[in-house]
Amino acid sequence: MESSSDEGNAEYGPSLIKKQRSGKAISEDLRIRINYCLLANVQFTQLLRLTMRQKRMRKLIADRYDGLADWKSEWKKSNPDSHNIIQLLGNPLPGHQLPRREWVVLNRLRTGHGRCKELLHKWKMADLPDCDCGHLSQTIHHIIKDCPFRAFKGSMRELHHATDEAINWIKALDIIL
Repeated sequence: MESSSDEGNAEYGPSLIKKQRSGKAISEDLRIRINYCLLANVQFTQLLRLTMRQKRMRKLIADRYDGLADWKSEWKKSNPDSHNIIQLLGNPLPGHQLPRREWVVLNRLRTGHGRCKELLHKWKMADLPDCDCGHLSQTIHHIIKDCPFRAFKGSMRELHHATDEAINWIKALDIIL
């Protein structure tokens, strides 16, 4: 039977058992790390995050987790490219050797996010979202497919593959995307 003096003992006793059951007990190794980090002026929260990451990493290594395979399967499930134009992950995309201006415009066209009037209007940088051809909304899709002044004559595949025709079209665009 434990005496009442044992209950308040920090080394052993019911209070330590309660902490262990609630998951709040700190191991001796962690105590050493905390003391070292406090001396080295490292925040305690950073240490706890690091310790949690180490535990997760040890579990992933023990489970032989393959992050690349998991990422590739997730990519296949949620591939935003409905035409599967991006085939080989990790290889440079066609057009990566272009000068920066053309490369940036090409990627804005590929992703559908560029400085078109619709987005400029949304960002309060343009008064109206309309195109100068008369269309109500100047989107990247409108510029590529529908605009009578600027539409690309080739296919999206040609644009994604950065063919000479696509690059010449990008260079000739009269708007800055």
